Amino acid sequence: MRAIDRLYFFALRAYPQAFREEHGEEILTIVAEAQDADEPRHHVREVTSLAFGGNRQRWLSSTSGSLATTLRQGLARGVLVLVARQAGLAVYESIQPFVRGWEDSFSLTYLLLALGWVAAFCLLALGRRGWGLAVLTIVVCGFVYDSVQLALSYGGPFSLPFTLHFFLPVVLPLLAACVWPSHGVKLPVWSWVPILALASLVPPISVLFGPFPSEFGFAFPVPDVALVAVGALAALIIFVISWSDPRWAVAVALVLTVFGGQALVTILAGSDPVQNGLKIAALWILVPAGAMVLARRVRLAARS
Repeated sequence: MRAIDRLYFFALRAYPQAFREEHGEEILTIVAEAQDADEPRHHVREVTSLAFGGNRQRWLSSTSGSLATTLRQGLARGVLVLVARQAGLAVYESIQPFVRGWEDSFSLTYLLLALGWVAAFCLLALGRRGWGLAVLTIVVCGFVYDSVQLALSYGGPFSLPFTLHFFLPVVLPLLAACVWPSHGVKLPVWSWVPILALASLVPPISVLFGPFPSEFGFAFPVPDVALVAVGALAALIIFVISWSDPRWAVAVALVLTVFGGQALVTILAGSDPVQNGLKIAALWILVPAGAMVLARRVRLAARS
């Protein structure tokens, strides 16, 4: 298979399986015949259009364009991202003592939490709604208990803001799992390992980019302008993807509420109420409202 044919083949993967079975071979045949006849074609534009249309068709076939279903499935996807994130953090905390040379400080709790987060992710991604939510509830309870124990282990008087810092930003967004779609939100099995591996790699990689030495003995300070550029590029990519499938905009909005929770805890601790209040307004009001508006506009555009 030629490289351009592979691009069309992967673009077709964006469509639901039923569409691929009915029209996939026909589309690939037309592309091959045009290639053999040396007909001029704008392959980048056509591949992009094909992927965009497939992404929208997948959304429509799953939600029938319903705004309520779009929101519920979007929130479910956001929950999966958050669960994968917690699994990655727990794995990182489990291996960190060995990286730092503190083998005697290994915590079985982090390992059990990592296994629990992974189990919850796999069950929910498999569409096992009942079992997935049950395991998620148990893991969240264990996570909160461990957070309280960690706060108490520092000694001194009990500090509610200090304790909330460890679990409130995580637990609040995960409450969105209460509106989990009855049909579930399935992810391809082949995507589980890359997602969980990426979630496990992000924490150790992130500590390499900062103003202070990391546990690896070195760090790479990143200019603020670079962070802004990366953030702007990520926002643009998310917007483009969400214009064909608004569930991703809803998912990202839910994930960003974690940082709003962190800002809330900071306010409870009596620090920077103005700056953190603006963060909460942006991450808990403006971003979700923007996701809602985008979902409505995409829904109207799909109907026209």
